[in-house]
Amino acid sequence: MAAVAKKMDAVFQLVNEGAYFNISYPWQYGKTTTLFNIAQAFSQ
Repeated sequence: MAAVAKKMDAVFQLVNEGAYFNISYPWQYGKTTTLFNIAQAFSQ
């Protein structure tokens, strides 16, 4: 599985600004992990 942690700061910034973002990568790249981590961070 790919490391997605270094991109999370940019994603959090986009979400906080109310911007849209797109996750478009091939299979087994960390899309589900990224969305799970976003959900976890904003539900705390």
